[in-house]
Amino acid sequence: MTNSPTPPHKSPSGIIMTVILIIIIIILIGYQLKKAPRRILTPPSAVNHNINAAAEQSGGKAAPVQPRQIRTTSAAGHTQKTITINDHTRAAINDFLKSWLQAWKKSAGGDLKPYFAHYLSSFHTKSLDHQAWKSTKSIRNRGKSWIDISIKNLKIHSMTDNRLQLIFDQEYSSSNFSDQSRKELILQKTAGSWLISSEQELEEHEINIDNASKK
Repeated sequence: MTNSPTPPHKSPSGIIMTVILIIIIIILIGYQLKKAPRRILTPPSAVNHNINAAAEQSGGKAAPVQPRQIRTTSAAGHTQKTITINDHTRAAINDFLKSWLQAWKKSAGGDLKPYFAHYLSSFHTKSLDHQAWKSTKSIRNRGKSWIDISIKNLKIHSMTDNRLQLIFDQEYSSSNFSDQSRKELILQKTAGSWLISSEQELEEHEINIDNASKK
């Protein structure tokens, strides 16, 4: 009986070298995949939206999509609005001024609460903040027995962020002081109501220094 030849066996060292080679190949492939840049897939809906928007802007031809513009907002986080000066606005401002002047007249003797209600809590003048201004006004008006004010030549200018600039000539007189001045009020619409945010005289007048502290 003829014996068939025995197939040759690989030596242990050859098997080890083969395994090491396979491991090295796997490591190299992984390293190359890691270095390759990853592509970010854009959702089809976003692609279609951008293409359609660009096509509309260029009359049917695709065009580069421009960055979206952000509308300017105020410090409060609301979109700034400009007040339209029409008959309704003028009537509302005239009503506010009548109420303000009436409350100012009645503040003689010390009842200033209705007068102060026409001002924002953030109101300020050139030199005084709200609290300092209130204290000064309270001291002055308690010493008066009567106050009279009238205004004329009113000009209204629209500003941003629901504000209006009012410029007018003011005639002021009281039991211990009188004056004429060109005045500016900045009104701001808050919760549907107009309130004064700042106030200043636009022209300097020659007045007695003693009387200046009584106004």
